[in-house]
Amino acid sequence: MKAIFVELKGTDLAHALQQINQTIDMMRDDIPNCTKYARIVTSNRTNVPNIRANPEYIKLYKKANVKVSANLIEEKISSL
Repeated sequence: MKAIFVELKGTDLAHALQQINQTIDMMRDDIPNCTKYARIVTSNRTNVPNIRANPEYIKLYKKANVKVSANLIEEKISSL
């Protein structure tokens, strides 16, 4: 089973990371054995490069497969 979390943000990438972390934590009893995917799309490219040093990113990375992109992420659900 898979759980996919998507957050769309204009500029506040740190807040998106925090929101997905909190959602996964709140749902942990409902999705204990799910493979978790976190996808964050931002409209501002300047926030993406240094995100891996953010403590919220590190926490999320330990919980889920994470992708962060500016403007667009295209994936087929079947490939996850």
